Amino acid sequence: MSRRGSRQSELVSPASCLRCRARRGRIFCNFARRALPSFDKIASLRRVPDGESLLVEGLPVSGVWVVCSGQVRVISFEGRMRGSPAIQFLGRGHAIGLAEALRSVPARANAVTLGDCELRFIPSPLLRRFLDRDIDACLWAAHFV
Repeated sequence: MSRRGSRQSELVSPASCLRCRARRGRIFCNFARRALPSFDKIASLRRVPDGESLLVEGLPVSGVWVVCSGQVRVISFEGRMRGSPAIQFLGRGHAIGLAEALRSVPARANAVTLGDCELRFIPSPLLRRFLDRDIDACLWAAHFV
């Protein structure tokens, strides 16, 4: 087995958001402790390989991606003059596609993994239901839209 193959099989992130020490600070997944069990149930942990597209500008968004480890490049041309893109590099704790998932609108940017990443994926309907049921989580998520 190659060194790369063995690295891929190991999870860097804890299997549960409840045990994650990276939640501190103003990152998306830093919900109140009582909201975490519900969030943990709807967020599936996925290993995503280098170069995988998470969002494609203009296409429907099926949910939100939260970076647990690794980095994602987000490129947007929306509202930019003369075709120059806005480029962001997002890491641990950032939510990708949140505004689009909540509003049920197409992606406003392209998002691609840079290297192997571990991401939590939350389908849009489950996220909306979670936020409808927990006002504190809803207010926290509003900071990131």
